[in-house]
Formats: sequence, structure tokens, C-alpha cells
Amino acid sequence: MNEDELVNDFTIFKYLPPKDNCILSNLKGYDLQELFALENKYKLELRNNINLDSNNTFGLEIEFEGINTVTTRLLLERYFSELWPVRCDSSLERGAEINSPILVDNKANWQMLKKICNAVLKKANSINTNISFKNAGGHVHIGSQILGSDKKNWFNFFKLWATYENIIYRFSYGEFLNPRPKIFQYAASMAEELKNDYKYFKKPSIPLSEVLFQIGDMKNNAVNFGHVHLISAVKKEGNTIEFRCPNGTLDPVIWQNNVNLFSKLLLYAKSTKFNDEIIDTRYKHNKKNYQIYSYNQIYLEQALELCDMIFDNNLDKIYFLRQYLKSFETTLRIDKLIKCKKFTKK
Repeated sequence: MNEDELVNDFTIFKYLPPKDNCILSNLKGYDLQELFALENKYKLELRNNINLDSNNTFGLEIEFEGINTVTTRLLLERYFSELWPVRCDSSLERGAEINSPILVDNKANWQMLKKICNAVLKKANSINTNISFKNAGGHVHIGSQILGSDKKNWFNFFKLWATYENIIYRFSYGEFLNPRPKIFQYAASMAEELKNDYKYFKKPSIPLSEVLFQIGDMKNNAVNFGHVHLISAVKKEGNTIEFRCPNGTLDPVIWQNNVNLFSKLLLYAKSTKFNDEIIDTRYKHNKKNYQIYSYNQIYLEQALELCDMIFDNNLDKIYFLRQYLKSFETTLRIDKLIKCKKFTKK
């Protein structure tokens, strides 16, 4: 029997009722072990929605290798019209990039994503080729109206990213234990850079437009601000914050989980619940400068801390931790992608 056909184990929802908001960083000893044991038994499933407001928009760049651009374009035009255009990406080897339209969080859009991912996998199987993500990213664009024009919101996000970048990277590796080899070239770490520039940019005399211009000039960082049109509450095509660190994937559950993390990070940055005290303490506690090669490892205390801050329900926390922990597997490899044990159910 196919692994995806097995009945899922929902015991974790008795331990952590989905709509409740338990403080997981308070769990110790046996309680924490019980949580992780139940996490490992549960396979993440595609949700109908992730509770984002319709004003919060996003877009996806689905990259993969193994099927060329022409074949992919014909496939999508035949079955999915031209709303999801296909383009060539020179960084890919015999691959393609599918760009979504501007999306909102609803069942129809998530089901369309699932159909497109499955169609590509089915096509690869029919022509006897293997899909690869060796050079592929899974870029997520979030409409920048989510932060608005308040400089404090943006600086909260900068601080949040600089403090928890190591957690975000490992989570964004998706079905792999490590980053694609070219991540250093196309989605570089920016924690140290943000830490170094934070005090200068925070000066009242420096407008937000200049801050974003300076940071946005570095397109190939983990987060690209170069698409932000100064700074409007009105939704504009292309007016996005681009998250470039995720590995490529054709798993719609991982795509949905990535969108949820990045959206909730941004929403928390503008929240009145933003906890400067906890973040500043962690910010100072991180004395060593983390490097991408060390992000493969698990930083449990830090992950639970972030989880409790940005998510307001147990379901989001369960989904976040399942993808971050990856059954507690780790690797030191940085030269090739290493798959983890499957944690999603299609």
C-alpha cells in the first residue's frame, strides 16, 4: 500500500487541541518527549485555508528540473489556461519555473496548486524522467501591504529575521535536511548584515524609503525587498516581499506551510503583541554569528520560542514543528540535497 494511502494518526490533536494556544516552550521532560512522539506519527495534510485575511496576498515561483520549459508550458496551457505562466530560468538545468497569479488564502487556490504539482509529477512519470530540485528554489512572494508604511513594523521584521534566521532556514528546506548547494549564491544569509545596519537605519532622520532602497539593492539575499513599491497600503502587482531561501518542491503541503510561516512572521512584526523583551534577550544571547552550514542543525529552545510568538493556535504550531524538526534528522552535507523522512500526506 502506498504510504500516502495509510490512515493518518490524529492523536496529537487530543494532546494539543487545534484551536487552543498552548505555550509549548513551557513544556519540559516527559511532556516534551510526548509532544515529539505524537508529532512523528502525524503526517501534515493540505488545509482548506491557513486563516489569512483576503487583504493578505501571495505568489509562488515553482522551480524544478527534469522537464523543460516548452513541455511544462504546453502542459499548463492545455489543462490550466495561462493564469500560471511558465518561464525559462537560466539557473536551472533542463528545468522550468511556474509563476502563480496573485493569490489569496482559500480552498480553490490551494486545490489548484495541488493539481498543478500533481500534473507535473504525473508528466515526469509518463516520460520516464526524475524531477530534481538540485538548483531549484521555492520562492514565496508576500504582498508588502501586509506591513504598511509604519517604519516600526519593518524594523520589527528585520529584528525578528536577524534573531531567528537559523530556524527559518531549516524550516524552509522543506522535504530536505539541508539547502540546495547554490543557496549561498541565490539566497544568502542576511542576519549579520541586518544586525550591523540596524542601528544606522533606525535613525529617525533616515526615511523608510532609503532603508528599503539600500537593503533592496541586494537581490540575492534570503529576503528580497527590491520589489517593494514605496510603500503603499494599496495592493499592486509586483509590490512584494520575496522570500528566496526555501528549497524547490512540488509538495503543495510544504508550499502552504511556507506561505503560512512567512505570512505569520510579517503579521507578528506589526502586531501589538510584538515582544521586544524576548527578542532582544535572544538577539543578545546569540553571540556567535550563525552560518548557513550550521542551520542544518536543530535549535529546539529557539524554535519553540519563535513558534509560541508568531502562531496563535496549536494547529499552526504542529505544522511548523513537524516541518522544522523533520523527525530530528540532521546532516552536515552541503554539497547535495539529502531527503528527510516523509512528513506530509498528499
